[in-house]
Amino acid sequence: MTETTVTETPYLTVKEAAAALGISEDGVRKLIRREKLRAIKRSERNTLIPRPAFNAYVRKLNGGAPQPLGMAVAEGALAERVAAFMLKADKEPRQWLNDWLSDEPGQDDAESVGLAVSAVGLVAEQRIEALQEPILAPVTATVTAQQA
Repeated sequence: MTETTVTETPYLTVKEAAAALGISEDGVRKLIRREKLRAIKRSERNTLIPRPAFNAYVRKLNGGAPQPLGMAVAEGALAERVAAFMLKADKEPRQWLNDWLSDEPGQDDAESVGLAVSAVGLVAEQRIEALQEPILAPVTATVTAQQA
């Protein structure tokens, strides 16, 4: 299943959720009854699904990876996401974050905070990726040498 995040209104109808998930309306109602998908029942025939609840359910279906704020759904290789960040912020994530932290107060608008959260996530991923290669390479070499 591909990552689906609908972002037009604060609520989805059962019909919209069913179409986005590729299941029947009865399937969505079953998810609601089983408390797997949070919803607001306004009347017998009017049930609304809050967008954050819908997006959380979709993320759970796709392995539970959190979605970085201020950026689209985290898809693609890390290098592609860093490039997308640089197009939006005009700087590498670490440099943007350092500049944002050292600037005078006043850059705490929603867009800047969203970029900050994205930058922190990307910097963390870059560090994890950088640590994995040196750590994993010797372990693989050792196992290979022992098997030979």
